[in-house]
Amino acid sequence: MIVPTMNSYRPGIICIFLLIIITFSFSLFCEAKTVVFKKGDTLYRIAQDNKVTVDILIRVNNITDPTRVREGTIIKVPYVYSVKRGDTLYSISRENKISLEDLVLYNPGLEKSVLKIGQKIILLNPVERPDNKIENTRPDDSRILWPHGGKRENMSGKLNGVMITGVPGDNVISVSEGSVIWAGPYRGFGKMVLVQADDDLIYGYAGNDRILVEVGQKVFKKTPIAVLGQSSHDGAAKVYFFIYLNGKAQNPVDYLCNNY
Repeated sequence: MIVPTMNSYRPGIICIFLLIIITFSFSLFCEAKTVVFKKGDTLYRIAQDNKVTVDILIRVNNITDPTRVREGTIIKVPYVYSVKRGDTLYSISRENKISLEDLVLYNPGLEKSVLKIGQKIILLNPVERPDNKIENTRPDDSRILWPHGGKRENMSGKLNGVMITGVPGDNVISVSEGSVIWAGPYRGFGKMVLVQADDDLIYGYAGNDRILVEVGQKVFKKTPIAVLGQSSHDGAAKVYFFIYLNGKAQNPVDYLCNNY
């Protein structure tokens, strides 16, 4: 039997690493969350899942006919800010790192109105906040096998991935059957394991201190593949979980819930 070597996977691995690093570098300065309109989707469902109104989705995405959104359309989902006592346009702009011009652009008439407590304001450039947490975002989320059982939250911006909080020394398990195509350190992510499944999906597990598998090894669902480490930046222990298909990052929550 010929055991795959790391070199045989190198071009694809390099592309994935570049994608991770580039998107991670810009994740704090990017636009709203995006959702790909899939077969069977409706704007109402997307709005409900993301706690916004259909009218907001229509306005932000310049949709002329909400009944004729085509499959594959990328839908921007903005963060909707609720005005608090003492807020001003300037303080909202500064707190959320968005220009006054953009606030007015996506909220027509805002500059002429007096802010009211509870008033909703569309932000297309939100900073990471607790609202991005994704536990139980779908009724069947509990069926999904995750690499760690800790608290999950979206990685903000265009970096499609999930951060899972754990404790240093916890096991990280594979969520799929497949072959290990990378097992080693990577700058900014501790030690990383990449597992390629038979359907060509590549699963990435980063943030590890110790790796329990090697390149070419066959793994199965629930196989321990790594031991969680601790970040040198903030001391936190987090699994960084990614899914790639044809070199493009997938949203793990959406993908696993729709394809489990």
